[in-house]
Amino acid sequence: MHIRLIVGLILGLVLSSASAKGSVGGSSEEEGTVQKTGTFSNADLDEKETGDISGAEIRIVLGRYGYQAVVQWFEGVPSVLMISSRVQFDRNHIAFEFLSPKPPAKQVRFEGLISNERLEGVFIVRLDKGFATPHVDLARTKSFWDPVRGYKISGTYSDLREDKETDGLQGMEIFIPGSGKYGSVMQIARGLPSDLIYIAEIEVNKDKVGFKFKDPYSYSWEGQAFFRGEVDEDGLRGEITRQSGSSPHHEMIVEKVDLKRTTSYWDRKGRRFKHDP
Repeated sequence: MHIRLIVGLILGLVLSSASAKGSVGGSSEEEGTVQKTGTFSNADLDEKETGDISGAEIRIVLGRYGYQAVVQWFEGVPSVLMISSRVQFDRNHIAFEFLSPKPPAKQVRFEGLISNERLEGVFIVRLDKGFATPHVDLARTKSFWDPVRGYKISGTYSDLREDKETDGLQGMEIFIPGSGKYGSVMQIARGLPSDLIYIAEIEVNKDKVGFKFKDPYSYSWEGQAFFRGEVDEDGLRGEITRQSGSSPHHEMIVEKVDLKRTTSYWDRKGRRFKHDP
């Protein structure tokens, strides 16, 4: 059977199921009223027996040029974070693509339905022979990693805030799953939020934390910036060092950072940023 026909049938079942639950559509969620950003998860830890984690988690944020999704799968252990291409919305239908972390990397497409309570749909995974279409039903909630789960560094750290004077967004947000070895993401906002910035690995030594990242506001050719600081149960504090110009002889700029351990800015109810595309 053709892949489009199969996916169409699956999405039809998803739509019927969601309508039966009262979670998608209806007078309370007409076009334009569904919050597009947020965290959706069914990740679950088997604490009594295996200690394995199962499920999936998707976080949708607004970036500089549109919406993006961060995806993580849990098949006993967490996958690395995967960042999507632009998220496409058509009323309460949602679709985006990303590369799976398992070599060889394969294109994965997600298609589903979003509401103010959940995100439900299918991952369309191309295989060597055919494809797989695992179904997910994710509640709108905080991240699996937001409570401290044995990894002192894991969680969301943020001081993103709306600037009433400029009607823009200011600050920074960093999301670190697990010990930091699964990849992490951050956003920096100076009027508008940046696109998601991937952090390959975070170095942790007791309460000391360090990482480098591609700075969208750097003037240097390489665009590299460095964070050095410390973490505790309340937050993440330290300094970001970046070059002030493209020449190696330009002085370094040091910016102090004090981020609270919290849920994501994009999880907050009624979050509809003015510059929503």
